Amino acid sequence: MMKDPTREPHRGWAPSVRSKLLIFLCAVSLLPLLLSSRMLVALGGRSARTFREMEVREGLQLAQGMLEASRERLLEGARAVAVWDDLAAYLRHPQPEWPQTSLEGWAPQSYKLDYLSLYDSQGQPVYCWSALPADVALPADSAFLDPDGPLSGLVSTPEHLFMAAAAEVRLDGTLLGRVVFGRQVNHRLLRELRGSREHDLAIYYGDRLLATTDTTHTLLELDPAEFFPNLVPHRETYLYYARKGDRLIGLQTLQNVQGLEVAALGWTTSRTPAGFLQEAIDRMLLSFGLPLIVLVLLAAGILGRWIERPIRRLSRTMEEVRRTGDLTCRVPDAGRDEIASMSRSFNQMLEQIAHQRDELLTFRTMILAMKEGVLIEDPGQQVIYMNPRMEELLGICFEPSGEGEEPFRLEGRITSKRVITEDERGFSTEEVEWTRPDSERVQALKTSGKLEDPSGKVTGILSTFVDVTERNELELELIQASRMAFLGVYSQGIIHNLNGPLNTIMGFASLLCKTQPDAEIPQRIRLDAQRMADLISSLGRRWRRTGESRLELLNLNEIIREELRFLEADLFFKHNVEKVIDLDPALPYLQGIYGDFSHSLLNLLINAIEALADSAVHRLTVRTRHTFQEIVVQIEDSGVGIRQEDMDQIFLPFFSTKRRDRKDGLPSGAGLGLPIARKILEPYGVLFSVRSEVRQGTCFTLHIPLKPGQYESVRHGEFGEVEL
Repeated sequence: MMKDPTREPHRGWAPSVRSKLLIFLCAVSLLPLLLSSRMLVALGGRSARTFREMEVREGLQLAQGMLEASRERLLEGARAVAVWDDLAAYLRHPQPEWPQTSLEGWAPQSYKLDYLSLYDSQGQPVYCWSALPADVALPADSAFLDPDGPLSGLVSTPEHLFMAAAAEVRLDGTLLGRVVFGRQVNHRLLRELRGSREHDLAIYYGDRLLATTDTTHTLLELDPAEFFPNLVPHRETYLYYARKGDRLIGLQTLQNVQGLEVAALGWTTSRTPAGFLQEAIDRMLLSFGLPLIVLVLLAAGILGRWIERPIRRLSRTMEEVRRTGDLTCRVPDAGRDEIASMSRSFNQMLEQIAHQRDELLTFRTMILAMKEGVLIEDPGQQVIYMNPRMEELLGICFEPSGEGEEPFRLEGRITSKRVITEDERGFSTEEVEWTRPDSERVQALKTSGKLEDPSGKVTGILSTFVDVTERNELELELIQASRMAFLGVYSQGIIHNLNGPLNTIMGFASLLCKTQPDAEIPQRIRLDAQRMADLISSLGRRWRRTGESRLELLNLNEIIREELRFLEADLFFKHNVEKVIDLDPALPYLQGIYGDFSHSLLNLLINAIEALADSAVHRLTVRTRHTFQEIVVQIEDSGVGIRQEDMDQIFLPFFSTKRRDRKDGLPSGAGLGLPIARKILEPYGVLFSVRSEVRQGTCFTLHIPLKPGQYESVRHGEFGEVEL
């Protein structure tokens, strides 16, 4: 039976790290009981004053911390009120009743405020509330109105000291104003900070005692002039011994928001030196002596073998991986405790990273070798990567932008011509173009898709660019070659081959008419020959105009009529197709190249006629309409129609829904008629729309925009309904 390599081998009971620490702490906790007698003897001869000073210093630090915590609570309260939407609305459109109903009834009681002020974005006061007596002047809040000023601190007036905090009121990033909370530094505030009744606090401001919790009058009778000269330069805890009351007082300067020492915080206790000694002994009984330190060192050595050694092995392996990049390094994972489990997890992580690194290297090699440009953008459309082929297409040397540098973006550098397809996964393909720094014009097919993490969050956009500049040029050459082939085959050859025999027929017909003036047959021969000569002459003019590339005023009705007459050479079209021709009699002239519209309309008409070959109903409908903005041409057939799944591809070169290699004389398409028509009319801004239903027919609609000053109206009634 094979052994499962992923299954951990069974071992006996192994204590976890938590169990090891529990054993250690149980052993160490017995030490104070063994050393208590010796500690009492050692502490009996120590100076009580030393412990008294220690407590005063610690008490003063605690009082400072509580004063700082009170300031932080005040700042948090101001910030909590500053985010109110109602407050932002009030600062934008002040209403006198809102502060009384929504602010005064809640904020002062919740944060024990003595005053509250609101300022607009220009620093002008909007509202002020105060619970102080009328003879107590409020401090100036100018320090908090400075954008670079402090957010909280002490402010003062000549007679009083206040603790204040300010917060900005913003809405959608716009500064609307500021809210200021304030409390007077008085007896009530000190009673909140005192904590124990055995301790007393005092605030000295200027040359007097501003507030105190002392009831023995020791602090009341203390003259600040005795300690202020030594306190200000000391800048640390200053100890002052008051003989009256046997008090040791700890003093610390307090700075206002301008950074000036304006006051002093005092802390003292009413306990006797004997009380200090007793408390110091109790405190030392709870601490550790030299034997305990030795025991801790010994225990640390033991724990080092249990805990520190595997951690050091893990640390050395991590350092080696960081230094060398070798992901084959592994950490020994013997054991079943948490450290061994962490080592196994680390080894598995190295295996996953190595696998992902190999995949990334393969992916990077593929991207570097691709003939298509690859570009990655972050969700903010900032370019973070492009392969060498993309750099070549853009004609730049890409470097990721650093801090403070302008990010590289495609926006404004490339122009989108049209979206070709977009699938259900969100990948879109569009034709774009741009101009390189060397003035070379590049056309490309851009395919873009979103990059998502396992949670579905969009982390970037991946785009590929296929250079189709050469292909588009070949398409233009193919269009030109197709046009020239059409002109050569259908025009020049017919004219050349028919002119000679036709001249002979017309000559003999004229001779017969002279010798037999009353005969009917010679007259009919001469008239039909003349009609044929006119048709050949019209064909010659059409060929010459199609070959020209000059702008002229075009009448689309006239072009459609000429193309329909030309197509009557097809006997199927002439005798078997029902023609419904509805041309707008007031259709405006359009400025363009005759061959562009002639060739495009002919392609659409040929497609419609060929679609009728397999249909039971043979009907062709051609309509023209116009508005002030556009000319609309509709070519509709009752043919076999186009399947819905083929609609997105009918304008792609070489795509055709017609059957190929037909031997029965029916049409077989090469898939170039529609792409050529669309490409030719693209410079005119012509939009194609298609409506089709299988076995019902297809309707192609051309929307040709009209530009003011580039057309003239045809006289009403000049063209009407044409019957062929």
